[in-house]
Amino acid sequence: MGRFIMVSEVNAILPATATTSIQLWLPYMPGRVCAICNNYFLSDQAYVSGGDYTFSATSSIRTAEDDFVDDGNFAVGDDIYVKGTLRNDAFYIISVVTSILIAIKTDAEYAAKAVVAENIDTEDLRDVYISFVKFPIELKPIVANMIRYDIFERQYKKGISSEKVGNYSVSYFKAAGLGYNYPDDVVGGLDQFVIPAVG
Repeated sequence: MGRFIMVSEVNAILPATATTSIQLWLPYMPGRVCAICNNYFLSDQAYVSGGDYTFSATSSIRTAEDDFVDDGNFAVGDDIYVKGTLRNDAFYIISVVTSILIAIKTDAEYAAKAVVAENIDTEDLRDVYISFVKFPIELKPIVANMIRYDIFERQYKKGISSEKVGNYSVSYFKAAGLGYNYPDDVVGGLDQFVIPAVG
């Protein structure tokens, strides 16, 4: 278990000249993987939920009612998912954690989303949910391959679902990709993590 994937890990299979493109694509990938899998990989042992949080533009989250260490069991380096806010629903990586504060990594190696200033209190009548995310390490090569496809191949396959030349035919896109249109040989490895939709 660990960080979803870092820029250097994607660079291991892509040219060094692709670093800027990787940094642009990487923030979208956790949400795409979770949508395709119908699985957010959330922990039922490390989370907090409540209605009194302050999100700071300095990339931190403060709580006035929970204990991020004792109640949330959060630790430095954890991937977390925030839900229930107006502007900050996203995946983040913890750089510092105390009982009342989570600081978010924003350096280029993680290509992480920055926090937007937002205050949520009990008068807002909505709960914010912050959970540790247990991304399996097996996701890393799949995600790296998805980014490789986005950078180097997608523009040439746009709008082409299959090709046939003589007796040879190939289908490119996986129907379960929810409009992301990745070939099966790129995202087929995600099948083992899919939670079937109910209803």
